[in-house]
Amino acid sequence: MPARPGAFTANFAVETLEKFRTTCKSTGLQYTKVLEELAEVYLETQGLCLDYQNLSDEFVKRSKENAVLKQ
Repeated sequence: MPARPGAFTANFAVETLEKFRTTCKSTGLQYTKVLEELAEVYLETQGLCLDYQNLSDEFVKRSKENAVLKQ
């Protein structure tokens, strides 16, 4: 039976997927919606959102601060 339009399957590392799902759930978000938004950001930035060397220092600083606060 074919998947519905827009559906996809992915082979995530089990630990990565579980941590991702748990994090999304703890923030009240569906992990599939987060993945969709991440894909949209990737497309809008033509992949530059993953080019860490080109991210602004402020963004990196905020990301590190948020990571420390969530620990």
